[in-house]
Amino acid sequence: MRISVLNSAFLAVLVGFGGSLAVVLEAAKSTTASADQVVSWVALLCLSVSLTTIFLSHSAKIPIVTAWSTPGAAAIGTFNGIDINIAVGAFLACGLMMIVTSLVTPIARLLERIPGPIIGAMLAGVLFPFVTAIVHYSATTPQLALPILFAFLLTREKWPSLSVLISILAGVLAVLAFWPASFENEYRATSVMIIIPELDLSTFLNLAIPLYLVTMSGQNLAGYGVLTNDGYSPPSRRILATTGIGSTVTAFFGAHTTSLAAITAALCTGPDTHPDHSKRYQVGYWYGGGYLLLAVFAGPIIVFASSLPPALVPSIASVALLPTFMSSISSAVKVGSNEQDESEEGGTYLFPATVTFAVTASGVSLWGLGSPLLGLLIGIGIVGLRSIGTGR
Repeated sequence: MRISVLNSAFLAVLVGFGGSLAVVLEAAKSTTASADQVVSWVALLCLSVSLTTIFLSHSAKIPIVTAWSTPGAAAIGTFNGIDINIAVGAFLACGLMMIVTSLVTPIARLLERIPGPIIGAMLAGVLFPFVTAIVHYSATTPQLALPILFAFLLTREKWPSLSVLISILAGVLAVLAFWPASFENEYRATSVMIIIPELDLSTFLNLAIPLYLVTMSGQNLAGYGVLTNDGYSPPSRRILATTGIGSTVTAFFGAHTTSLAAITAALCTGPDTHPDHSKRYQVGYWYGGGYLLLAVFAGPIIVFASSLPPALVPSIASVALLPTFMSSISSAVKVGSNEQDESEEGGTYLFPATVTFAVTASGVSLWGLGSPLLGLLIGIGIVGLRSIGTGR
């Protein structure tokens, strides 16, 4: 056990919860959910993330980190005034589809055949908007973003394991100096409510299926990429079955889909967590414990988090994800860069990896497919065409 494990877990919980809570709250506003039902929604999401992470990390002995589906929440937010009972029916259907997928689809074999440079490029594309966010906020909210950035740059080389924590401290001091009212909030108790699902064909087609697709392409696929990029072989069926069961059970309490984490997982799987590759799974216990606390105090935390400056968590996420972004870029181009030398792996994959990165970073969705899946498919397609052309 090392302090860096606790550090990574803390950062992942902070970035995962604080960075996407607003998306979930916006999704809840698009339904008829009451204030207590919204608290139940968030509390059960946290509970599901906690239990599935602890179970998967312990059973597989690798740092498998789960999260709620942020792209799924964004998809829910496109509806206007949907009945919460009908929405819960769609959440339930999505969870069941994930379980069925784990039972009938050989996803692990497909993932194992994806070239490493293509996965690295996809992951870099997913991370790109996050690592550049602090540049944007340095221009729009300099009194908050610049202290975080300078603290990170001044401490990264000498104290790499503490640099992000020092950056967080700088951000908190900036909030205290310029937004002191953020720490003065009313109290709201955490409540858990059972919501009876109503199955509706139109909602199934327009919400449950898109929720399933964006979760698979927008989070699960990127999550597998994170684990693969750091040298792990994720048990894809077990992950899908576990998150599917968690999603199915918590749907009855208003929570939408639990999935494999992508961005937050990248904070837990690299050498900054633990230099020993085989011991990084310990982060799952602390991460799960953090989300368990969030589940217990979901009510007051929702009130508090809603009042924080919107630039705080994205700025912290930017500096925290820089090492993982560097690793994924390195993975995309690490085996040579001579485009003319087809005998080198880098020559074979440099162009398709570059296209994969560009498409993924664009954030474009097409035909219901998220940009990570689009980038991956296009990159694999280019590799396939080259293989046909060269007879390999």
